[in-house]
Amino acid sequence: MKKIIFAVAGFLIASAAWAQNVQSLSNSPKEIKKEKRLIKKDLKRKEVAPESKMQFQNDFPGASHVTYLHTQQYDKISFTNAKKIKLDAFYDANHALIGTVKNIDYKDVPRALKTKIASRFKGYTADKALFFDDNEANDTDMTLYESSFDDADNYFIEMHNGSNKIVVKASPDGAVSLFKKIK
Repeated sequence: MKKIIFAVAGFLIASAAWAQNVQSLSNSPKEIKKEKRLIKKDLKRKEVAPESKMQFQNDFPGASHVTYLHTQQYDKISFTNAKKIKLDAFYDANHALIGTVKNIDYKDVPRALKTKIASRFKGYTADKALFFDDNEANDTDMTLYESSFDDADNYFIEMHNGSNKIVVKASPDGAVSLFKKIK
């Protein structure tokens, strides 16, 4: 009988502790309202957040020709790195680097990818290419060409066939797919 009483008492104590933890995890209406205000304020912000600028300085020491742009989704910082390469760095709402975008020549896309692209998209000519270098430490998905994609390194190639324009996504491991039709 004592075993049953101790088991029930242990269960009640554990349940009470669990309920208290659940309650502390839920936000009060006041905290939820404050969070909504902060999100709304961030969406109305017109300039790159100072925190993103500071993080950028830590991520890319020695950057030059720096320009800032706040978009609806990201803080975008364009710059030239220490190797004289022009890049765009994208920071999320938490001021963490999502990744960088570099414009490249189509000839710099790996040959195996160009072969796959040519066979899959016959008749199309490459116009422009870029490389998205993902920050693996940040799980935020990226948006390019007004379309979101999983956070991973990828090449994006703008192509045309007459008046038909498309964007092809190609991963360094060889996956090639139509990313978007451009109107």
